[in-house]
Amino acid sequence: MNPDINEMITSIVAEFCKPLEIKYTLRFDKEGTQFRINIITQDAEMFESANFDLLYVLQYIVRVGVHRKFPKDFTHFLFDVNSKRYTREKVVKEFVPDMVVREVLELGNSIILTSLNGYERKLLHSHFFNIKGVTTKSLGEDNQRKLMVMPTSEIGVSGIENAKVYDIIKMVQEYNKRRDEEESKM
Repeated sequence: MNPDINEMITSIVAEFCKPLEIKYTLRFDKEGTQFRINIITQDAEMFESANFDLLYVLQYIVRVGVHRKFPKDFTHFLFDVNSKRYTREKVVKEFVPDMVVREVLELGNSIILTSLNGYERKLLHSHFFNIKGVTTKSLGEDNQRKLMVMPTSEIGVSGIENAKVYDIIKMVQEYNKRRDEEESKM
């Protein structure tokens, strides 16, 4: 990342966090063609639950500022807090496809995934688009949207009334619990 952009991001985050009295450190991680700016803090609750939009507000402010000052630079970045977004993405990318193979392709069950954000739903729609035997559909409105993954007619369609429901938040909590247990054994 351009050092001037790095400095600008650091400055904007400092000004944003100062009145909120959030103590933090920033970590810039390169991920392919983008950067993940991880806010490491003991004050993570400021970004969680009803205030989780605070992270997206900060990300938006920084993106607008950077792209106004550096209009020819197309560096893409996203914000994370204590790697929570990264962990969710890992669960979505690694565990959901395995679960879909087991539940939908092997057993012929439909599943409904709840608590996904728009990016995660899009990621899964794209992932399953060309997989024979699987189709996806978004259900619901606004922040209540869910992703339904169903077998196609080649496998035998199981409808919404028999669908198993999986909550991504609970899957992430289970993942973190298993990871913590494994780390405590070391």
